[in-house]
Amino acid sequence: IRLLKTKKPGKSKLGGSPNLPENIPWPVNPKGRELDFLAQIHCADLPKGMGLPETGTLFFFYDTKEQPWGLDAEKDRHYHSVIYWPEEQPEKMRTSRKCSRGKKLNECFLEFSVIQTQAEMAEEEKDTEPCHQMLGFPLWLQNEDMAPGKVLLLQLDTDDATDDCPGWQWGDDGIIYFWISPEDLAGRNFDNVIVILECY
Repeated sequence: IRLLKTKKPGKSKLGGSPNLPENIPWPVNPKGRELDFLAQIHCADLPKGMGLPETGTLFFFYDTKEQPWGLDAEKDRHYHSVIYWPEEQPEKMRTSRKCSRGKKLNECFLEFSVIQTQAEMAEEEKDTEPCHQMLGFPLWLQNEDMAPGKVLLLQLDTDDATDDCPGWQWGDDGIIYFWISPEDLAGRNFDNVIVILECY
């Protein structure tokens, strides 16, 4: 599933401020600094029948200052968070106390497109636009089999080259990948997600 930026306001987006319910604590790193909000996926917007939740919202957070590589899964798991809220998202947005970059990332609304075949994927990879996606094969940069047995929950490419972008860069023009086991995805358990960063 490709994540495509659109100017049409919606409930799915990259950057900006999340519609995170007030009763859910904002995730922090081991030093107590709030993680940066990267994306919210309003699950009702997603294509159906692909194993992802069909209701609720997924919220993705990551420490954009530390940018851990994911090489030490036990240590690095404290520098990212995926929160699943099964009910309708509130209209009110939340703002972190202090973004680790000193400012929040730019808000970009999303729409979704399904890629059906390897040929379509190869054609998409020729595109100069950043490759943000869910499920399928990752656009890997170093290790084709970086997370054996796991499902690609979300891939976020470096996206800071235009005004119409969230404004993040992973290492040297890299990509971050959120991975989940099939069992955890089926059970809607997002506590064990791992994040791997690759760059050139």
